[in-house]
Amino acid sequence: MKSIKLFVALFICLISQIIHSKDYKGIRIGTDSIISESQFLSKYESQGYKVIYNKKHCYKKMKNKIYVFEKNISDKDYSKHRLFVVCNVVGKGSLKIITQNKDLIYPENSSMACDPSDAFKKIVLHDYDITIMETSCTKTKGEAVDEYFTFRFEIDKNQYILNEYKIIIRQTTIGDEYPIESLKLPEFNQINTNNYRAGVLDEFRKNFPDYIYQIIK
Repeated sequence: MKSIKLFVALFICLISQIIHSKDYKGIRIGTDSIISESQFLSKYESQGYKVIYNKKHCYKKMKNKIYVFEKNISDKDYSKHRLFVVCNVVGKGSLKIITQNKDLIYPENSSMACDPSDAFKKIVLHDYDITIMETSCTKTKGEAVDEYFTFRFEIDKNQYILNEYKIIIRQTTIGDEYPIESLKLPEFNQINTNNYRAGVLDEFRKNFPDYIYQIIK
């Protein structure tokens, strides 16, 4: 039964990747089209987005650029929607979009956060790896869950593949902290920054020690 659920989760990822390789609100991804950075930015700005993170990720033959865009919206759970975008750097000042994800970066003032502070913390780049650090909250809002999503760039696939998922649980009321727990599973190689969707790791979380899973489920 467990293996079936894992297969279903991965199947949903693959289908989602096919769907989202087409137009997303008029912005073309998953193609070989190359545009200037000014054209690229204007496409998002025309939809009300602004850049809140922008950094080159270059290592050996890899030349990419990472963006996080933010847009004000009216919603009972959060006030700002975010997009995670990855581009190949092609020549001087030109980009090719290879990833656009609406679920990977938590929104501001999300109901997932345990306090008014922003759930999205930072992004760390190291060699081929990119680690996204965010904070979510348990349903009882008694514990904060610091999450670390590490994706590794594979040049042959031209994609960032999930390599490790790590959490630190903190008791927000008394300040205690549980030991760091991390997962590195073979199935992760089917999850990348393009097909990642909210809830895709729910089934994998069951591989954490039971006392941890009972807190975060």
